[in-house]
Amino acid sequence: MNAIGSGYRVLHSRSISTSSASREFAHLVVGPNGVFHIEEKDWDGAVTFTSGGVERGNGGHKEDPTAQLYRQEFVLKELLRDNRIEADVTGVLCFSNPDCTLSGKSQAFAAVKPEQLADAIRSHHTKRGLTPEDVDRVVRLLEESGSPIR
Repeated sequence: MNAIGSGYRVLHSRSISTSSASREFAHLVVGPNGVFHIEEKDWDGAVTFTSGGVERGNGGHKEDPTAQLYRQEFVLKELLRDNRIEADVTGVLCFSNPDCTLSGKSQAFAAVKPEQLADAIRSHHTKRGLTPEDVDRVVRLLEESGSPIR
């Protein structure tokens, strides 16, 4: 994440709470094009995104790597909405195992390898841009609404 750029702020290992839920986040990135929550998967082998879900390996074993991202997205959107902040919230699946190959496309979230992560975030097109002051406000909100995970 060092290559992400100066307009972005990165928070690692945070627990965020709202009035109705609490979730843990491995990585949060806030920048001019929104709020990104990143879920790491250490899967090896072939990972194929299809219209019917995700297949892992040659045997067609199906697992859902997106379930956690949906729950995290709910918490972030609720927090922003309750604080009257308009910002895009985007989930990113980062497959960190070097023996993992990705094919297809996730319907709801970006799926990338670590070397693609910074570019995927920077190139995301937003409906609602954030000023540097907005970025600072969102980061403060995330820090105040949660705690570091130890």
